[in-house]
Amino acid sequence: MLLMEGTHIREDSDGSERGPSERDVEDACADTCKETRGMVLAMFAPQNIDRLVTISRACLRAGRDLVIDLYTARSRRDGRQH
Repeated sequence: MLLMEGTHIREDSDGSERGPSERDVEDACADTCKETRGMVLAMFAPQNIDRLVTISRACLRAGRDLVIDLYTARSRRDGRQH
């Protein structure tokens, strides 16, 4: 299963609609991770710390291990965005 980043949270110009919250995304990702056999891959910009936390929390809820690439690990360790 491959999950690709493409969500955004915003109100329309008239304030009538709002996209999914990070909690909604976390719930959907946790459900997908629980229901999917084998590897689940998630693609998102490593600079998006909110999404990294969301995916991490979803993995914990689903009993999955989170494996991140070296670029993401380093950017988080250094506390800066590349």
